[in-house]
Amino acid sequence: MAKLEEYSIEERVRVMFGSAAEVSNDFRTQIRTIGDVELDEKHRICKFTSYDGKLKLQGDQNISARSKKQWPIRVTLAELTGFMNYLVEKTKDTIEPVVAAKLFREFSELEGEGRTDGVYYKRFYNQLAPNMAKLVDYSIEERLRVMFGFAAEVFDDFLAQIRTLGDVELDEGKRISKFTSTDGKLNLEGDHSHAARMKRRCAEYRNAYRGRHIYDGNQILTLALVWQLMRAYTLSVLAQYTQSGDSLPTDKDIVAWVNEKLKNSGKSTSIRSFQDPAISDGKVVLDLIDSIKPNVIDHSLVKSGKSNEDKMSNAKYAITCGRKIGAKIYALPEDIVEVKPKMVLTVFACLMARDYLPDMKQGAASAPIVPMINGN
Repeated sequence: MAKLEEYSIEERVRVMFGSAAEVSNDFRTQIRTIGDVELDEKHRICKFTSYDGKLKLQGDQNISARSKKQWPIRVTLAELTGFMNYLVEKTKDTIEPVVAAKLFREFSELEGEGRTDGVYYKRFYNQLAPNMAKLVDYSIEERLRVMFGFAAEVFDDFLAQIRTLGDVELDEGKRISKFTSTDGKLNLEGDHSHAARMKRRCAEYRNAYRGRHIYDGNQILTLALVWQLMRAYTLSVLAQYTQSGDSLPTDKDIVAWVNEKLKNSGKSTSIRSFQDPAISDGKVVLDLIDSIKPNVIDHSLVKSGKSNEDKMSNAKYAITCGRKIGAKIYALPEDIVEVKPKMVLTVFACLMARDYLPDMKQGAASAPIVPMINGN
């Protein structure tokens, strides 16, 4: 999970909390950069509070506690048949593993009984999957696709049936990792490892909230999508200027560039990350601008940064200077003062892009910049 950097830490935290998955030490370190986290004895997230207070998660991840929120697993034959029909329909064209939780939620909504997806998880993995060989009302191929799609353990009796259709390979969890039918018409191959499942869940989570919440008019999550577009645009522009091709700079690349630029210019400031409290007074941004284009900063206008008023003044001046030298900064002074990591990233990325255009015409930026009365 720590390596899935294409997804935000918050997205990965939600997935790990919702799926009661074990948190590795490296990912726990990442989580602590955005908030306080508590893990239970099995290293699952039982409590999380972001530093800005906007995200709070808390819950007992023990099976006994989770089962209290779910309906009994006892079901009728008709209910099992209806559930199996749904699974067959959803996997009839699948050639790669599916996101089981998503489909279980969809079936819950279709039934309209208010059951959680955990009920259907148990219904499939505890009742249907172990007896797959006995469900002879469905073809072997249909059952094969279901077992492959949902990464279920294949028991020996059903494995024997599968081998009548073609060659099959199982992973260490006895899940179908590869299948090729004798006639060559059906080929299935997929990774059922924990990392692969988490990546699919993250992708599904992101796609789900982008579509549904925009339709529902959810302002917070719509803004999250806008941020992703802004970030993608900023990094793509930066990649173009740095001639790095299709390889987008990572957060670490930008932080490293900032610190190297400051050090080479004899500045004493530096940053550890885009969440570094030192960013709040705006001085590191001003120093970076001065490193990119010397003599544009009027240092007599730079405040001490001890009060909120001083910090805001420095942040306004920094953004004004950054824009005047040609950096396409669209962050606000408040983003710097409050050290909003996502927007702070765009500030440094835009300055980094500007630094790769040394011959740019600056106009009035060749002399020290004086802020307007309104700070803009």
